Amino acid sequence: MVFLGEAQASANNAFDYPEGERHPIVAFLRQDRDSTPNFDLAQRELSARGWQNVSLKQAALFDKERLNSVHPHAGASFEDALRDGFAAIAFSEPIP
Repeated sequence: MVFLGEAQASANNAFDYPEGERHPIVAFLRQDRDSTPNFDLAQRELSARGWQNVSLKQAALFDKERLNSVHPHAGASFEDALRDGFAAIAFSEPIP
């Protein structure tokens, strides 16, 4: 499952973004294809990786091939989520 939203960087975020900055987020959570998107689990996974005030607005199933048009690392992150259960991309440009 792919989740789209935004989150605020805490001091220990995995991308070393300045604390307090808000960034667009694409999160990948391994789920059964016919299950309801688990927004709560995706938010907890992001919080565990140094993101706070997480706001996930959309969730959908996507094909890996289509994901690469969203971000160059999206396909690889999708594969990471299939293997590890979760992965995320935080876009480098902060939200003003």
